[in-house]
Amino acid sequence: MHRAGELRKELTPAELKLWAYLRNNKLNGVNFRRQHAIGSYIVDFVSIKHKLVIELDGTARGGIKPQSGGR
Repeated sequence: MHRAGELRKELTPAELKLWAYLRNNKLNGVNFRRQHAIGSYIVDFVSIKHKLVIELDGTARGGIKPQSGGR
């Protein structure tokens, strides 16, 4: 299985809470995908149609703190 698929199965508590609002077009009819690969990055949430990415900060999976800056 590819990495994005693995991440879809393991949501962090923050991702789970936000996904409850974004799923099923609940946010003004905007469709979002979770853990979607864009180039070499895997973003938390993306609306392809609106070219909108949502990335949550905090503790990454496996207890590794995310790096900032290089994106």
